[in-house]
Amino acid sequence: MFEKVKNILQKKSTRTFSHNTVHEYANRLNHLSKHFATDDLNFFCINYERVKQFLKTKNKHTARNLCVSLATVLQAINLDANEYLKLGRELKQKLKPFDNRRSDQVRKNWLEWKQIEAVQEEYENDFEKIRHKLDISSRDVLLYKRYLIVSLMTLRPPLRNDYRILKIVTNEADYEEFKNNKKFNLILISPNLVRLNISCSKVRKYYSPHTFEIPDTGKFTKLFSALQLHRHFIGHQEYLLQTRNNEPYKRDQFSSFLRHLMLQKTGKMVGAKIMRASYYTHVLKKPSKRKAKEMMHSEQIAKQHYIKVDI
Repeated sequence: MFEKVKNILQKKSTRTFSHNTVHEYANRLNHLSKHFATDDLNFFCINYERVKQFLKTKNKHTARNLCVSLATVLQAINLDANEYLKLGRELKQKLKPFDNRRSDQVRKNWLEWKQIEAVQEEYENDFEKIRHKLDISSRDVLLYKRYLIVSLMTLRPPLRNDYRILKIVTNEADYEEFKNNKKFNLILISPNLVRLNISCSKVRKYYSPHTFEIPDTGKFTKLFSALQLHRHFIGHQEYLLQTRNNEPYKRDQFSSFLRHLMLQKTGKMVGAKIMRASYYTHVLKKPSKRKAKEMMHSEQIAKQHYIKVDI
């Protein structure tokens, strides 16, 4: 079912979906397919009541996501999706209104932005001690990667997990060739220029491609210089972060990587969501249209999800 849904969304739908959205929808329908032991999409039209009973066993968010995914795929192949669209709307109305108080888990791991910046400074100092080493160890490579990621997440408004899939290119020609690819993001590293292009994102439809540069000035100078050393520390690997199988990190792998680099310095499991919330809460204090765009979300999303109060 997974490949079947991917093919439908990529080739038959009149809508354009990001690579990540296609995978999310395919995974959801694959879950349904396994539960009902069928890969026949018409089954879900004929057996709506049976599917509805199964959805009742899920929480409202999960059930609605399954409805939206199923309706989207059914519509793409001209099957009746009205019942699932209706159910999806009903579930949406039942969802709790947003609550921007910190949950117990968020409160447990919360850091003020100045504390997060201090982590970046620690990693920067650690990297300065090894940047001129000729013989580097696996620990040095890990430190290098941690320094790059924590710097990208703190020296500018933090993104989600979009740095997990940064394909490295070293010239403008390759950058132009790949910049509109939906399967990965780009980092151009040349002697005089570092540019990032975020075109593979869960919000690609609204905010991509998102392009920005890392200048060789001010607070970015050391990061710019460190990126010039990428061949020395990670060789000719295709992605800035990649597995032993030479595959880019998946979301959960990047989340784990980020949380553990923060854990080492703070004792807290701080991921992208808390970093984004801390930035908005302590730095911006209120929604900003310009900063929201830089962080690839709307002002409303910032107000609902990222500005946190502790009451």
